[in-house]
Amino acid sequence: MISINKFQFRGLIQSIMALAKSEMPLISQIHNSCGISSVLMALKPDKNKLLDLGLRKLEKKVTKALKISTERFDFQDRMQFAVAWLILHVIFAETDFSTLLAPFFSDVDNIKLLIESKFDEMVVYQKARGNAKVVKDLERLTTEGEISFNFLEAYMEEQKTDMELKFLGAMFGLVFVAVPEGTGGSPLGYVTRVDPRGPEDYLQKVGLLAKHIMNGAVLANYEFHWLALREIGKRLQDFKQEAKSESIEVISTTPHFFKFNNPLSGMILSVTKADILAKYNFYCFEFNLEQQQKFLSILKNRLKL
Repeated sequence: MISINKFQFRGLIQSIMALAKSEMPLISQIHNSCGISSVLMALKPDKNKLLDLGLRKLEKKVTKALKISTERFDFQDRMQFAVAWLILHVIFAETDFSTLLAPFFSDVDNIKLLIESKFDEMVVYQKARGNAKVVKDLERLTTEGEISFNFLEAYMEEQKTDMELKFLGAMFGLVFVAVPEGTGGSPLGYVTRVDPRGPEDYLQKVGLLAKHIMNGAVLANYEFHWLALREIGKRLQDFKQEAKSESIEVISTTPHFFKFNNPLSGMILSVTKADILAKYNFYCFEFNLEQQQKFLSILKNRLKL
């Protein structure tokens, strides 16, 4: 375990930051769509009429075109299918549209290669489950840009990478912000190892995450599961009670609680244990409402929404 001396502890106590909270809808994942549902929650469509209308029109179009059962799948499920369909459609059928995302999505040249590489394992898995039709569905997608519901459902069962989620977010004006090393970021631009046993580093990262909760959004990944960070709050008295004195050598909890919208349970998850929190990776995003409106307009015209 990492030790902390009394001077570091005193500085940590004196530097506790204010609350940061973002109201987001709770959306339960369908199949393995925790990443997609987390992006939808982070977009907060319930607080943006233009975005909400665009997403609803997209859902209606995809549901009708693919004959998705409204009895089997509720609205939130169908919305997740719709935006997953949009990822595939833009990459394989509207390739010129994907280039418009280049200023807001740095991996625009690599996203198709990533998706295609995932299809190899996906097809093997689906065939083993008896879904032989997926092979023809894949051929139709790559040659004609056509997406069947069978193939879309198979894609929804795949764990989404951060690149796919950044791509999806960029289409709706939610732009990934790479955090530089030295200011709390990892070499790949996400924030990792948020741990109070390194007080100066901890406070820098908490401040950074709090800023993005208020002005944008933060997605979190924990052991291959995606969540949306909704709140960082103070729990100073609990922290002091555990510490008991400034001579503490090991801290097992954090001076803040971290609350997440958890798509797996459809409920809010609170994390206060230092060892658990240190395993989370955080991806920071900012809203570009001007680009959001531009892309919504393009989608409306291209898809005839």
